Amino acid sequence: MAIKEVIERTVERTILALRERDRVSSNPLKSTQNRLYAFPVLQERGRLLRAHIEEIMTCNEYSLRRSRPWLKQMPHDEIRTALIKDIDADLANDELELKMIDEAVRHITAGEKHGDIINLYYFEGKSDEEIAKLNGCHSATIRKKRNALVQALAVFLYGVAAN
Repeated sequence: MAIKEVIERTVERTILALRERDRVSSNPLKSTQNRLYAFPVLQERGRLLRAHIEEIMTCNEYSLRRSRPWLKQMPHDEIRTALIKDIDADLANDELELKMIDEAVRHITAGEKHGDIINLYYFEGKSDEEIAKLNGCHSATIRKKRNALVQALAVFLYGVAAN
């Protein structure tokens, strides 16, 4: 699969995740969960966008113009610069979101007995049962603790109104 196809597919998934987040923004708890689910997708998207920048930097004029026919009138260097600026803006937005979520998770889980639950569940895709085995407890305990941590994250991200 070409890098371009992977990027397009990842962007589509990210856009769907963000639209879903916006749709439920009236529910801070659900919005927090959606942002946690989107975290690994945004990380992967960042890697792919950086690779795409490298591809843009090394591709020839013909390839740039063929991939963006509406830019035929622009000089080659301006096309390259415009594409890279667009990607850089996307990367900056994604990195800001990643930083906010990372800081919130680190703040909320610091010193917690089961602080690894968020990372294992949302970022590594492990089930409550798998996490319970790792922590030596029942899956219901993990589920309750995960819900409490997500609630605390919602308050951290959205303020007291999320409570």
